[in-house]
Amino acid sequence: MLSNIFVRLLTSVRPVHNYQQHFVRLLSTAEMITNETSSSSNREKGVVKRFSKEKGFGFISKTSDGTDYFVHFKNINATGFKQLEQGQEVEFIATQGEKGLEAK
Repeated sequence: MLSNIFVRLLTSVRPVHNYQQHFVRLLSTAEMITNETSSSSNREKGVVKRFSKEKGFGFISKTSDGTDYFVHFKNINATGFKQLEQGQEVEFIATQGEKGLEAK
């Protein structure tokens, strides 16, 4: 019985390189989300202006009018390291935060 479980476990494991490809794809297409329910109609498109990996925050420039939005790593919907790269295209929900405009 124990050997059957072990055999099933071994046959269900994927090669490591598949995980690496999936990880890179997720980071390159990370999108911003909110905890609230939202429709795709209120999502905005933007480009990452800058993002500090050390500090965990940055700014997104809205594509349609160039408005800058603050973004914090906790609002990034991606697996692994939650970071963005300069020039990366993202989708987000624009909100008014305590200190100004925020992307979630």
